[in-house]
Amino acid sequence: MRTQSPLRAGLLALVAAAVIAALLAAVPANAQSPDAVPPGVTPLPGLPAPGAPGPDLPAPNPRAPTLLEPPAELPSARPHLPPGHPETDAQTAEKPEPKAEPSLDSLFADLANAKDDRTAGQVADRIQRRLAASGSATIDVLMGQAQAAIGAENLPVALDLLDAVTRLQPAFAEGWSRRAAVHYQRDDFGKALADLEHALALEPRDWRTLVGLGVVLRALDREEAALKAYEAAIAVHPRNEEAKKAHDDLAAEVRGVEL
Repeated sequence: MRTQSPLRAGLLALVAAAVIAALLAAVPANAQSPDAVPPGVTPLPGLPAPGAPGPDLPAPNPRAPTLLEPPAELPSARPHLPPGHPETDAQTAEKPEPKAEPSLDSLFADLANAKDDRTAGQVADRIQRRLAASGSATIDVLMGQAQAAIGAENLPVALDLLDAVTRLQPAFAEGWSRRAAVHYQRDDFGKALADLEHALALEPRDWRTLVGLGVVLRALDREEAALKAYEAAIAVHPRNEEAKKAHDDLAAEVRGVEL
């Protein structure tokens, strides 16, 4: 085998190095970067060209709250007011208690001392509502049905219903008074009188029952007793025109006194 001389080998190495250097010099500078824009391509407006340095981003704030970390202190819904401030006094002041319903005794006293018909009528309405309050839903239903039967002139049904009322709640004066009216309409004056006396034993100040008693006593030809019943009704309700007229008419007839 033929061996190259050292001089020939050195010349070949120099030629090879010169060829490689010439090839590297022919390649463009931007082709050496992987982010270089290819020829004929224009970068999008507003975006940095590939390879260009991007904008500096702010460093994260370690104290900024996150979704999982609420602020340390929420703002108060109402500002703190010092003691003595008008709004503070208004907030801490006790609310006034609702006005208590006057007693029946007080209402009857107001009725007897009413200065005019309008005031008397208002007080009388309040008393009647109180006297009609049974305190029982069952009794209220029975009373309503009885009143409807009376309006339809179905007196036997009304009587049965009111019998149930007086049996279930014997201390309810209104039930006895209402049943007395049905007995009177059936011309059963004895039973009407008994029911009226029972009602007045429970509530002797009911001027309507006293007027009814006067009507029944007059039907039984007991005029003097009827006059006393009317007078008792007027004493309770001095401005009740029905009681005053019934009394004056009977007094003129019995005593011959024209009032």
